[in-house]
Amino acid sequence: MTFHRHKHNNSGNNTNRNWDVLKQGRAFCFLPLPVKTGMAVQVNGFFEVSSNRRGIWYGADMDRAGRIRSTWNRLLLEDVVAPSFAQLLLGVQGLLGPTKLYYSLWPTGSFEEPWNILVEHIYRHIGDLPVFYSNLEGGKWVSPMEAFIHDEEFSKSKELGEALLQLGLPVVRLPNALSNMLLKCASNFQQNVVTPHLVRHYLRECEKSCILNRSYKLILLEYCLEDLIDADVGRHAYNLPLLPLASGDFGFLCDSAKRISYFICNEQEYVLLKQISDRVIDRNIPFNILSRLSAIAKASTTNLLVFNLNSFLQLFPKFVPAEWKYKTEVFWDPDSNSNHPTFSWFVLFWKYLENQCEKLSLFGDWPILPSLSGHLYRPYGHSKLLNVEKLSERMQDLLVKIGCKILNRGYFIEHPDLYHYVCDADGAGVLESIFDVVSSDDSIRQAFLLCLEAKERDELRRFLLDPQWYIGDRMAESYIWKCKRLPIYRVYGGESAENFQFSDLENPQKYLPPLDCPELFLCGEFIRSSSPTEEEVLNKYYGIDRMVKACFYKQQVLNRVRELQPEIRDSIMLSILQELPQLCIEDASFREGLRNLEFVPTSSGSLKCPSLLYDPRNEELFALLEYSDSFPSNVFQESGILDMLQSLGLRTYVSPETVIQSARQVEQLMRDDQQRACSRGQVLLSYLEVNASKWLPNPPTDNQGTVNRMFSRAATAFKPRTLKTDLEKFWSDLRLICWCPVLVSSPYQSLPWPAVSSVVAPPKLVRLYSDLWLVSATMRILDGECSSSALSYHLGWSSPPGGSVIAAQLLELGKNNEIVTDPVLRQELALSMPRIYSILMGMISTDEMDIVKAVLEGCRWVWVGDGFATLDEVVLNGPLHLAPYMRVIPVDLAVFRDLFLELGILEFLKASDYANILCRMATRKGSDPLDAQEIRATILIAQHLAEAPFYDEKIKICLPDVMLRLITASDLVYNDAPWLISSEVPDSMFGNASLVLSAKGTVQKFVHGNISNDVAEKLGVRSLRRMLLAESADSMNLSLSGAAEAFGQHEALTTRLKHILEMYADGPGILFELVQNAEDARASEVVFLLDKTQYGTSSVLSPEMADWQGSALYCFNDSVFSPQDLYAISRIGQESKLEKPFAIGRFGLGFNCVYHFTDLPTFVSGENIVMFDPQACNLPGISPSHPGLRIKFVGRRILEQFPDQFSPFLHFGCDLQHSFPGTLFRFPLRSANVASRSQIKKEVYAPEDVISLFSSFSELVSETLLFLRNVKTISIFIKEGGTSEMQLLHRVQKHSVSEAEAETTPFHNMFSLMHGNQQDGMDKDQFLSKLSKSVGTDLPWKCEKIMVTEQGSSGDKSHLWLTSECLAGGHVKGNSASFSSKSNRCVPWACIASHLHSVKLERKLTTCGNIEEFCATTPDIPQVPVTSIEDRNNSGGRAFCFLPLPIYTGLPVHVNAYFELSSNRRDIWFGNDMAGGGKKRSEWNKYLLEDVVAPAYGRLLEKVALEIGPCDLFFSFWPTTIGLEPWASMVQKLYLYIADFGVRVLYTKARGGQWISTKQAIFPDFSFDKACELVEALSDAGLPVASAPKPLVDKFREVCPSLHFLTPQLLRTLLIRRKRGFRDRNAMIMTLEYCLLDLKNPVQSDSFFGLPLVPLSNGSVTTFEKRGVSERVYVVCGDEYSLLADSIPHQLVDCRISDGLYRKLCDIARSEDFNLSVLTCHLLEKLLWRLLPAEWQHAKQVIWDPGHQGQPSLEWMRLLWSYLNSCCDDLSMFSKWPILPVGNNHLLQLVENSNVIKDDGWSENMSSLLLKAGCLILRHDFPLEHGQLKNYVQSSTATGVLNALLAVAGNPEYIEGLFSDASEGEMHELRSFILQSKWFCDDLLDDLHIDIIKNIPMFESFRSRRLECLSKPTKWLTPDGVHEDILNDDFVRMESEKERIILRKYLDIREPSRVEFYKNYVLNHMPEFISQDRSLFAILHDIKLLMEEDNSIKTGISTVRFVLARSGDWKEPSRYVCFTTILSKNTWDEALLN
Repeated sequence: MTFHRHKHNNSGNNTNRNWDVLKQGRAFCFLPLPVKTGMAVQVNGFFEVSSNRRGIWYGADMDRAGRIRSTWNRLLLEDVVAPSFAQLLLGVQGLLGPTKLYYSLWPTGSFEEPWNILVEHIYRHIGDLPVFYSNLEGGKWVSPMEAFIHDEEFSKSKELGEALLQLGLPVVRLPNALSNMLLKCASNFQQNVVTPHLVRHYLRECEKSCILNRSYKLILLEYCLEDLIDADVGRHAYNLPLLPLASGDFGFLCDSAKRISYFICNEQEYVLLKQISDRVIDRNIPFNILSRLSAIAKASTTNLLVFNLNSFLQLFPKFVPAEWKYKTEVFWDPDSNSNHPTFSWFVLFWKYLENQCEKLSLFGDWPILPSLSGHLYRPYGHSKLLNVEKLSERMQDLLVKIGCKILNRGYFIEHPDLYHYVCDADGAGVLESIFDVVSSDDSIRQAFLLCLEAKERDELRRFLLDPQWYIGDRMAESYIWKCKRLPIYRVYGGESAENFQFSDLENPQKYLPPLDCPELFLCGEFIRSSSPTEEEVLNKYYGIDRMVKACFYKQQVLNRVRELQPEIRDSIMLSILQELPQLCIEDASFREGLRNLEFVPTSSGSLKCPSLLYDPRNEELFALLEYSDSFPSNVFQESGILDMLQSLGLRTYVSPETVIQSARQVEQLMRDDQQRACSRGQVLLSYLEVNASKWLPNPPTDNQGTVNRMFSRAATAFKPRTLKTDLEKFWSDLRLICWCPVLVSSPYQSLPWPAVSSVVAPPKLVRLYSDLWLVSATMRILDGECSSSALSYHLGWSSPPGGSVIAAQLLELGKNNEIVTDPVLRQELALSMPRIYSILMGMISTDEMDIVKAVLEGCRWVWVGDGFATLDEVVLNGPLHLAPYMRVIPVDLAVFRDLFLELGILEFLKASDYANILCRMATRKGSDPLDAQEIRATILIAQHLAEAPFYDEKIKICLPDVMLRLITASDLVYNDAPWLISSEVPDSMFGNASLVLSAKGTVQKFVHGNISNDVAEKLGVRSLRRMLLAESADSMNLSLSGAAEAFGQHEALTTRLKHILEMYADGPGILFELVQNAEDARASEVVFLLDKTQYGTSSVLSPEMADWQGSALYCFNDSVFSPQDLYAISRIGQESKLEKPFAIGRFGLGFNCVYHFTDLPTFVSGENIVMFDPQACNLPGISPSHPGLRIKFVGRRILEQFPDQFSPFLHFGCDLQHSFPGTLFRFPLRSANVASRSQIKKEVYAPEDVISLFSSFSELVSETLLFLRNVKTISIFIKEGGTSEMQLLHRVQKHSVSEAEAETTPFHNMFSLMHGNQQDGMDKDQFLSKLSKSVGTDLPWKCEKIMVTEQGSSGDKSHLWLTSECLAGGHVKGNSASFSSKSNRCVPWACIASHLHSVKLERKLTTCGNIEEFCATTPDIPQVPVTSIEDRNNSGGRAFCFLPLPIYTGLPVHVNAYFELSSNRRDIWFGNDMAGGGKKRSEWNKYLLEDVVAPAYGRLLEKVALEIGPCDLFFSFWPTTIGLEPWASMVQKLYLYIADFGVRVLYTKARGGQWISTKQAIFPDFSFDKACELVEALSDAGLPVASAPKPLVDKFREVCPSLHFLTPQLLRTLLIRRKRGFRDRNAMIMTLEYCLLDLKNPVQSDSFFGLPLVPLSNGSVTTFEKRGVSERVYVVCGDEYSLLADSIPHQLVDCRISDGLYRKLCDIARSEDFNLSVLTCHLLEKLLWRLLPAEWQHAKQVIWDPGHQGQPSLEWMRLLWSYLNSCCDDLSMFSKWPILPVGNNHLLQLVENSNVIKDDGWSENMSSLLLKAGCLILRHDFPLEHGQLKNYVQSSTATGVLNALLAVAGNPEYIEGLFSDASEGEMHELRSFILQSKWFCDDLLDDLHIDIIKNIPMFESFRSRRLECLSKPTKWLTPDGVHEDILNDDFVRMESEKERIILRKYLDIREPSRVEFYKNYVLNHMPEFISQDRSLFAILHDIKLLMEEDNSIKTGISTVRFVLARSGDWKEPSRYVCFTTILSKNTWDEALLN
C-alpha cells in the first residue's frame, strides 16, 4: 500500500491539483488496475481480477468458483490490506507529521463495494494504534481508543482544547469528515468524543485540574453546563472542581446533599463573608457565568445556595477558629491572634443577626463563658464551670494547674440558667470540673503527670476520699467512676518508699494486697494505702477488694515463671505444690492452669508442662523415648513430687502420640547417626508388632482372618467412638515419618534396585519382603519381618502396589532382559509376572491404568516366557512365533487377555502389521540373505497380504528377491513375459541373478520365484511387460495426420473455455446472458425449464452420450437463428455484435458461461439441431478442430432412428419434423460420473443447484425487463419427470401503462429507432449519422410509466416504474469526438428508471404453462402513494446495459446506457490509466454519465415532482451521497444540470405552493433546530423557501455554493428591505429567534436596526430602533412581566418567547444601543406613577381597596414584594410610596423603627392589646420577605414588641399610659409572652428593653393583686419559706419559678434575706399582726428557727422593737431577761409576763 507525496512548490493551485490526483486511489495487482477505490492510497494485493484486468471479483450474485474468488478478495481486503493500511499510517507519521495531508490519507465519505468493507476493517484495525496526533505532553501520537475527538462547535473551542490538554486528556482535532467516519465505522471499540458529559466525567477522575489557570477553568465550567438545564445540574455535573470562589480558588460542584456548599451573595453579604471567601462565589466573573450560577442556586439541586441566615449558622465556624467548636477551653485574644474574631466584626455580626435569629442557643457549641484563666468556655449542661470560693488555696491552685474551668466572678455573670453551667466545689463538683478538662485517659495522664506533684496528688486524693462526700449517697456512681480514673492512688512498684508510683483504679484493675504476701511479687495492681480510712472508703464505695492467694499466684507468679531465677522459681513452685489443696479450694480452675503451665525442668534445661511429660518410672515409656527431652529432672524427679505431678497430668502410659514422638525421634536421629536411628526404629517396630491392635480405627476386612478380627474387636471394645478420627490421623502421620528400618543392598543381582543409602524410610515408601519382585525399582524393602496383620494393614503394606510402581518395575525388568537365560531369574519372573499382571488387571478402567499406559509406552515390558518384548513385537493369537520379530503371548498368561488388549497388544495381526514385520526383518537383516525358516515366513506373510480384503497401497512392503534378500516391492519386477527370458537369457542367470533386459542396460531385480505373479501384482511389484513397452515407445500426437508434428503457440478449446469460466462467475448471470441473446434476436418471450426426466440411453449417437440423457436446463425464446447467428455461435468470443447498433451481447464470450453446468450444450432453432462437444469425446465423428455437430432434421427421420437421443427436445412445440419457429437450448447437467473426467470443469451440477439458480434469478427478474426493448415476458418452469406436467415457478411481464410524454422535436422519432420500431435494417453507421444531425441547445428526452407484473409462489405483485430516457446529439457540450472513431462508435442514449410503488394483486394466475393467458392479462394501474415510502423498493440502484450488471451505483434509481463493458459484463470501462481504445471506452462511459445520464435523471425528477408532489417519497429519488467514480461525477453533473437549466424540481409553499428552479429558491438552514417550522413560517410570509430535506440542501451547498442559502444575515436583510406579515405570531417569534441566531457580544447593532420582529405583550409588533428614537420597550419575564402587563402592555416584550430568545433580547437590551431595556429597580420606581394612583406618592398612609378604583390588587402587591425580595438591595428608594400592607386595609410608607409588627399568629388577646397600644400588624395573608424588611417592620419577638411600643410612646416613661384600656387578661398574656426564658438566655434584650419592661403595668402585687409597674414603687421578690399572710404589695406575686429567676437575674428585682425581711417588713410592723394569731405564731416560729441556724441573728433582732410590753408599747427584746428562754417556750404570754 503506497501513497503519493507531491513535490512542494510555490503554487498553491498545483498543490491542490496534485492532491486531487492523490484522492483518486486505485487498486493494483502489482500493475495498476482501472479500479478507483475512493481512497487516498494505492492498494496492491494478490487480487482475483477479471480477465481483462479491469476489475476485481466481487459480488453476492455469484456461485461456486466465482463466490470463492469474491470471498478471497474480501478476506484479502479485511485481513491483509486493512492491517497494512494501519501500518502505513504509522509509517508516514515521521514524513508528514500531523498535517492536513496526513489526515487526508484517511478514507472518508461513502465507498462502493468491496472498498466499503475495507474501510470498515481499517477503522477496526487502528483502534489500538497511535495514529492520531495530540498536543498532549508536547505532542505525541495516540490511538483512537485513547484519543478524544474535539468538539469544534463550541464557541471557545480553541481554549477548551488547550485546557483539556493541560489536564492530560489526549484531545485530537480531526477534520469533520474523518470524525464522522470514525464514529460510524469504529464498531469494535467505543470512540471517545469531547462532550460536556465526557468532560464532566473526566474532571471527576482527573487529578490535574489544579494546574489550570482561572480562565481555563471558567471555560470548562461554561462548557460543562452547556447541555444541562438548571434542575439537572446537580444530577449530572457533580464533583466538578470548577466553581470560582472569591478567594481565587475553585470549589467542587455537586449534589445538594454532598460535599461543601458555596453561596451566591449580594454586595453586603459579600463584605460580611470576606473572612470565608473560600465558600463564596466570586462576583468578578463574566456576567453570563454568574447569572447561570445564580439560576442553578435558585433551583436548589446542587451545593450552590443563595446565602441566608441558616447558611450563616452553618458557616459560623469559619468566623472563629475552627478548633473552638465543641472545646471546653479556648483562649481569646484578638489583639495577639489574627484568627480570633475582632470586636468590630462582632459588632457587624450582631447587627446582621439582630432581626434574623430568634434562638441564639444554636451557638451553644462554641465557647462564650469567661473564666479566670482568660479563656472562653462553651455553655452546655454537661460542661460546667466551678465555683471555688469555699476551697483551700492549695486545692484552687492544683485545680488551676489541671485546667479546670473556674468561673471569673469579676464579670458579674448572672443568668437564670447559670446553675446549668456552674457547679459548687464539693467532691462531685470538683470531679465534674476535672473531667470537663480531661476526659480521655491520655489527657488525664498528661494533666496529672506533668502538672501535679506528689503532694498535690495526695491532697486531691484526701479531698476526694473524704468520707463526708459519701454520706447519704451524695457521690453518685458516675462520680465514683470518674474518681477511679484519676492517677492519684499510690501503688507498689517503686524501688523505694520514697520513689513511689501513682496510678488510677481502672487500668489495670486494682486490689488491696493479700495478707502475709512478700512484696517481691507486688506490682502496680496493688494499692499502697496511707490510712485505714482510705482502705475502708476504697473497699466500700470503690469496690477495691483484697486479692486472694490463688488469684495472686495465678496473676503474679505463674505467668512470670520463665522470668524467675531457677532457685526462686523452683522454690516458689514447690511451695505452690504444697499449698495446692487450699489454693484449689479458693480457685477451682487453679489445678487446670497449673496442669498446662510450663514449670517442670527437663534434662535439657527447658521447661515443660506436666501434661506433656512422662513418668520415668514406666519402662516401656523409657525404652521408646530414651534420650528424649520428655522426663522431669532435678528435684522434680523425687517420687513424692512425681506423685503430685501425676495429679497435674504427668503421663504414665504409651499413647499414639508417644509412638509418633518416638518415630520423629528416629527421623531426627537419621540425620546424625543412622545406626542409632536403625536400632531405635527396630525397637519401635517391635513394639508396634505387639501393640498395634490397641489403636485400630476400623475392624479388619474379611481377608485378615478370624483371629485378627477377634483381637481387633477386643482391642477396640473399650475405646470411645470419638477416637476413630484421631486414630486414623495417627496411622496417616506414622506412614509419613521416616522411621522404618529397610534393606540397603539388593538380594539378587538382576533385581532392580534404587541407588539410596538411608537405613530407614517412611512406611509409605516401604513394602514387605514378599513384594520384592513387584516394587524393588521404586520402593524400599522392610528389614525384618512383620507378623502383625493389623500393623501391615494400617501401614499400607497389605494393599497392592500402585500402578506407577508396578509400571516402573516392569520398565526396569524389561530394559536388559529381552532374552532371559538365567534359570533362577526366569523362575522368579515366571512366579512374579502373573502377580504383576493380576494387580494390573484390577486397575482396568481406572485412572491408575492411564498412568501405567503413559509409563510403559514404547518400552519393553511384555513377558513372553523367555524374555520381554515391546507391544509391536507380540500378539495374543497368531500362527507364527517369529522371535524376535513377532512373538505370541504364552498360554499360561492368556487369562490376562483383557489387560493386554487394554494396554495395546494386538489380538490378531492386520495386513499393515504383517508388512511392518517384513520391514523390521529387512532392517535387521540388511544385505544378509534369509535363512530357510525366514524364507518360509516371508512367503506366508506375502500370501496373507495378497489375500487381505483391505489393502492400503501406501504401506511399504518388502519381499525376498531371487538372492534371498528383502527388497522393497516397488523395486522388484515379476516375470510376465517368459518368452523374453527363454529366448534372450540363459536359464542359469534367471535362477540366481538379476538380468540386463534392455538396450539401455537397466538392471532389474526379480521377486523370489515362490511368489506368484498375482501375489506380486497385488503387492506392488512391477510388470516386466509394461515396463519394457514404456521404455520402447516415443511420444507423438496421434490426432495429427501425416508424418509431420504440429508445432507453435496454441491453446486447446477446453483450456480456453476453462479460462472463460474463470472470468464469468457462476450464478444468475448465466441466465441473464441467455436473456441477452434472446433480446438481441428480437425475441419477445423467454422461458426457462428444469426437466428432471431421465431419458432412454439405448438409441443414442454414441455410448458416451448416454451420460447426458438425465436432468437438463432448457431455455426457450420465440426467435429463430439466422445464418449470421449460426456463424457467430460457431465463432464464440468474436465481436460481431459491434456492428449492430442495438445489440447488447449476441453470442459473445458470455454465452460460454453455460459450460458452468454442462459439457455438451445443444439447441434447436429453425431446421437445425446443433451440438457442441469441446472435449471431442462424446459425439461420434468429431475432432478437436471441429468439436460439434449440426444436423438438419427437416425431412429426415432422425427421431425414428435415434428416439432416445432426440426425444428430450420435444418441448415448446418442437416436433423435430417441421421447422421450429423459435430457439430451444438444452443444457444437460454435469453429473458426478462425467464431472470426474471433464476437462472443462469438474464440479457436479445437480437439479438442486438449478433450483437455487432459479431462486436467485427470480429475485432480480422483475427488474431485468425494465430496459429490454423486445423481451416482454420471462417465465420459469420445472418438470419433475417424464409423465408430469411443467409447473410454473415464476413469471414476469412488462407493458407500458401510459403514453410516453416527450419533448416534441424534429428528431423525436429517434426514440422509435432506439426501440426498433422503424429500424429497417439500418446499420450502426447510418443510425449514428442520422443522430449526429440532431445538434441542438438541449437534449431530446421522454418519460414513460412501465408496469411489471410478477407471479410467484408468494403471490402476484405489480410494480410501477417511471423511466426517463435521453439522447445526445453529435456535438453536445464539446463532445464532438464522441462518434469519430469507427472502431468504437456507440449510441449516446441513456435511460433512468425509478420504482414508484408495488401492490399485491388479489387474483391468482394459473399455474400451468399457458403463456398466452398470462400475456393477455393486464392488471390495474396502482395509485402512487404520496404519504410514505414504505412500499417503495429501497434497494440500491444498479447499473444496466439493458440487463442488470453486478454494479451497485449507490443511487436511488437504476441507470441504463450503452456502456462499454468488460468482457465478463461485471464492470464498465472507467479509468485514466488507459490509452488507445481503452481510453476511448472510458471517456465514452464518462461522457454517457455526465452528459446523457445526468440530464435524463434531472428530467426524471421533474416528472416525478409533478407526478407525486412534494413528499418524502419524492425526495427519496434524489442522490444525496457521493460514492466512487464514475457515479460521483454523474451526481455532481446532475446538480449542476438542475441548477444551470432551470429544472423545476424544488417546491415552495409560498404564494399558494409552486415548483421553482434552484435559482429562484432559498434553501433552508438546518443548523437551526426549528428549520422545518421556519420554512413554513417564511413560506407563509411569501419568501420562496424550498421545502427540501437537509441532505439535499447540503448537496446543493457543496456543488452549487452560489445559490441562495438562508442565513440570519440574509433573512434580516430581506425582512428589513420589505416588511412581511406573519399570520401566525409563533411563526414571527420563531423568525426572530433565527434572526438572532448569530448574535454575538458585542452586538453589531447596525444589522438589526429596522428589523420588525419585536413581539409585544398587547399582540402588536415593533421594530428594533436606536435608543431614544422610540418609546422604551422592557424585556421582562415571570413576576416582572405580571407587574407591568396590565399597565403598559405596549411596552413589554411578549412573555411567550423561549428562554434562549429572552436571554438574547436581554443581551441586546444590555448593549444600551437599542430601544430595549431590562427592568431594574430604578426603572420600576420611575414607572410606579403609571402603576399606582398618582395621589399615593408621598402619602404616609392610604386606605387600600385591592383591585378597585385603579388600586393594585392583592396579587399585584405580592408580585411587587416578590420582585423587591429578589432584585432590590435597597428598599429606601421606594420610601416615597405606601407599599407596606397592614391589617386594617391600609398601606404605609416604609419608615425605619416603625410601630409595625409581623403577624406570627398572634392570639386574639395579644392582637387586641397591640392594637389598643397603637401598634400595627402586617396582614396575616400577605407574607413579606426581604433582607431589609427588619429595618421597617418589627419582628414577632419580645424585642420587636418592645420596639413597637417604644415607637408609639416615644419614651419609656410613657409606656404605662399605652395600656389604660387593656384588660387584665390581655396584660397577663403580654406578661407571659415577654417573660419567656428564650428572650433573656440569648441576650436579645438590652438595657433599654429592660427599662421598657419595668414600665409596663403587667406585674401583680402580692396582697392586692393589682397590676403595677416594677419601677413605681420599687418591687421585691418574696423570700422563701415566708408565710403569705405577712407579705404586702411591695412584693410581686410570681406564677412560676422561671419568672422569679428572670426578675431576679435580668430585671434586677431583689429578694431580701429572711433576716432582712423580718427586720424591715415584719418586726417593724408587728402591730399589724397582733390581731392575727396565726400570723403571729408563724412569725415567732420563724424567728426561733433563724436563731438556731445562725446565732449572730440574735444580735440584730434584739434591737428591733417587736415585743409588746404591759404598757402597750413595743420594746426591744434585749431589755428583757432570758430572751432565749422566752423564745424557746414558744408562748406569747410568758414573754409578756417578763
